[in-house]
Amino acid sequence: DDKNNDITKMCQSLAEPLAECLQKERKYYESLDIYTEEDEKDIENLKKSWIDVIKEVEVCHPTTKAFTTAPIMEMRPQNRTGMAGFDYTIEEEMKIVLAYVRDNDTGEIVAAGSAEDLWEYNNDDDGNKKGILRLSFGPECKSVTAYALYQSKNEDDKNNNNDILYKYVTHLSS
Repeated sequence: DDKNNDITKMCQSLAEPLAECLQKERKYYESLDIYTEEDEKDIENLKKSWIDVIKEVEVCHPTTKAFTTAPIMEMRPQNRTGMAGFDYTIEEEMKIVLAYVRDNDTGEIVAAGSAEDLWEYNNDDDGNKKGILRLSFGPECKSVTAYALYQSKNEDDKNNNNDILYKYVTHLSS
């Protein structure tokens, strides 16, 4: 008990001056911009670029194929975030090129990334490496569709344009 009291007193002695300092300098900390106007422009340009890429992918691949193994989809309606996990390789000969997630209610792209942009996750259950996309969605979203474009690893197949766009729909539960 004495040890816990000593730790509590020590933490209190350090936390109180910190809180006073933060309060005293509040205006300074509030004036700091996390994102500059230039950052906002970069983000908007990146979003527009991805929308253009996705339009082109969908024009070149008007038909889609259902995933043989569904991507991992975790949706958190409470804070309007989620993740989609895609196999880096499917059918042993196809590797992921890009992935994106679309809000089915608004048509908005809520996540997009190339194979290099995906956060790598090793799934111990099936031994396949997954690529994870983080996403956020609006309050009106009831379902999303996850898409992934895969391309043959075989150089001969690449020249014959044998890439396939896969899709998977999931509904949010509240």
